[in-house]
Amino acid sequence: MISCEKAELLLSARLDGALSPREAARLEAHLARCPRCQAAARELETLHQEAAGLAQAVPPRLAQALQATDWASIPQEKAPAKKKASPLPWAAGAAAALALVVAGSQLVLPNLGGASSGEGSVLEQLFGGERESTTASTAQDSDTQAATAGEESLADKDSALTQDQAQACLQAYLEETGEELTLTCRGQEAGVWYFSGQGAAGEGPFLFAVDGVTGAVTPLPAEEAG
Repeated sequence: MISCEKAELLLSARLDGALSPREAARLEAHLARCPRCQAAARELETLHQEAAGLAQAVPPRLAQALQATDWASIPQEKAPAKKKASPLPWAAGAAAALALVVAGSQLVLPNLGGASSGEGSVLEQLFGGERESTTASTAQDSDTQAATAGEESLADKDSALTQDQAQACLQAYLEETGEELTLTCRGQEAGVWYFSGQGAAGEGPFLFAVDGVTGAVTPLPAEEAG
């Protein structure tokens, strides 16, 4: 008795004509009792026959032409020969780099030759120009800051209120509070205008401070009159 797996292997070998008489007998005995392997045998035989029908013989004339061809006389294309690698692939690059260094030193060193004759050290020749540029830049920044400070000072002067403008701010303040006073300017000190006010019935004096920039009005105690 053989298994179905073994029978499948023998079926394939039978198609190739590689079965021994004993194996053929065992396969036939198994097929007589196994419907599944019988169906597999029929499918394999059908496929084998169809594959054999697809094979075509070489036409006689083509076979004769191939046999008569002198293949040795046909030139063969040769693969391009590989270039031998340099034993030191970095040598050329190193030589070129060394040549650049030498050439650069010949250009730079003559210009630094005056260092020993009182023209300054090598570092001074290399960085002296940079220090001069930095000094000039610092001086220019100082001039710019001074100009900016001057402009701000002028702006402060331009924004300061005149006596008439400060008195107008105080008059608007009194109109809002409902007071009617005769105003007298007492002068300006530290950017602040001072005014005194006298009522129609002789009440007062009332003192006021007006900010010389914002125009803000601040009532003052009477004892601060100066």
